[in-house]
Amino acid sequence: MDFYTPSNSHQQTGPVHAWRNPANKDWCGSAGIDNWINGIGPNPVKIETNKLVLGLPFYGYEWTLAGKHEHEFFAVADPAKATSLEFRTIQEQYINKYGGRLVNNDAYGATYWHQEAIWIDFDNAHCIATKVGEAFTEYNLGGYVAWHLEADDYNWTLSKAGNN
Repeated sequence: MDFYTPSNSHQQTGPVHAWRNPANKDWCGSAGIDNWINGIGPNPVKIETNKLVLGLPFYGYEWTLAGKHEHEFFAVADPAKATSLEFRTIQEQYINKYGGRLVNNDAYGATYWHQEAIWIDFDNAHCIATKVGEAFTEYNLGGYVAWHLEADDYNWTLSKAGNN
């Protein structure tokens, strides 16, 4: 699930695919799994963990920071693009082209990259490995699904991280 996107977080950045969320414990991937397992929500049906699969997003979203010195999660920003960017595009057209700074934020289980006023949140290999590792260790899930494989880079970086 996309938690923070340009369409629902217009004026600030956010961890799009947060695995954990110290700012809002109910708005993250692990809380969603807990809800399914414990039968919490509009349709309170408990699901066995081995029947659940973890969704892995191979895309992210871009914002334009209001100030280039404030770049943490929830920094003031405007959405630069309402459409998602594939991981491959983020690698080739932003990170490899501009350099910038990549930040793995383990408190949220999320990664972002920024250069000057460009700010992009997405899952990299570190995020994917963390999510898969914790989902299978803590929850014993039945598997995972990547959306979508074509968005991975030519080295299959995210696919390999999920598999390892």
